[in-house]
Amino acid sequence: MTPKPSDTAKPTTLLAQVIEPEDQPYIDAARALIKAGFHFPNRPKSAYQNYDLNLAQVDVLVALAGAPEATLTCSEIAEKTLITKGGITGVLDKLEARGLDRAHLDEITRLDELGYDTIWLTEHHFVEDGYNPSVLPIAAAIAVRTSRIRIGTFVLLLPFHDPVRVAEAAIVIDILSNRRFDLGVGQGYRAEEFAALNIPRAERSSRLNEGIDLIHRLLTQGEVSFVGKYNRVTAMTLYPRPVQLGGPPIWIGCRTSKATERAARMGFHLLATLGPDPAIPYRAALERFGRAAQDFNIAQLRAVHVARNADQAWNEAAPHLHYMMTHYGQWLAEAMTQRVTGRYGKSPRPRNCAPRRLRRAL
Repeated sequence: MTPKPSDTAKPTTLLAQVIEPEDQPYIDAARALIKAGFHFPNRPKSAYQNYDLNLAQVDVLVALAGAPEATLTCSEIAEKTLITKGGITGVLDKLEARGLDRAHLDEITRLDELGYDTIWLTEHHFVEDGYNPSVLPIAAAIAVRTSRIRIGTFVLLLPFHDPVRVAEAAIVIDILSNRRFDLGVGQGYRAEEFAALNIPRAERSSRLNEGIDLIHRLLTQGEVSFVGKYNRVTAMTLYPRPVQLGGPPIWIGCRTSKATERAARMGFHLLATLGPDPAIPYRAALERFGRAAQDFNIAQLRAVHVARNADQAWNEAAPHLHYMMTHYGQWLAEAMTQRVTGRYGKSPRPRNCAPRRLRRAL
């Protein structure tokens, strides 16, 4: 018989394991919040939004100790926990990010142990849910935590990076991982990212073409001299050298026929996202450019969730799929608006979608 846990026992959480001394005042506030009876799933939005807390941040607070049923009003919560507008969000964001990053690394380590082939990392910027903005440091962290699984970027948004520094980082990760790194790059599309980084979106294709050309030369050659529109180097040799022959394999992310043609012309592997299958035109283009299609690989992005049956899988996955597709749909709509009008502006988000409706749509 399993012993019954003590009534005073607190659940062990990942976040509780990453608390640092300077966080203690906020942890005390969190415990006061729990003791006061606050339980976020049953509270109106005003219970946390009035104090600059979003749902994820309140979840962090509640997860630190577990929560009984709620009994308090918004004002009582504020009074009992001394949470004032703007006074806690930074530390909560730090706690949440620290816990999520470590949780992801733990999951990837387990995937390595289970025999999965590849872990792919993706990049976006300025997303409030903590979307990874810096894939190369994460790739290095995975390299030292794993021993077999390959590590790839799907994709690194090359127009936002210095190609020389990308090539150097790729070599370091290649060494740390002992030949397990794949460098996947793309041109990006989010209007907000280009606007915030002050890079004209119209330059994204030319920046990608020039950047990947320079990276490939630096990984495969010494004494590289290069004069481009955005980059210029003279007699440059990178050290240390990569351990994979020819450097880490290079992949290009593609969503259009033009991008697929470019990947084949430049002789790089293909990363395909949602949309029409590019495999047939990609292989045909490789042959047209005198390359053997069997020497190149194609990776395709697909969403998979495993459960006991289809209904359970949809019920569990649908809210997350809807969240993901809502954001991607909004970003694509904003990118299209800017392309047509030349101006960047936020688009309204699509309405919520029930699991059954989402299932029909997909």
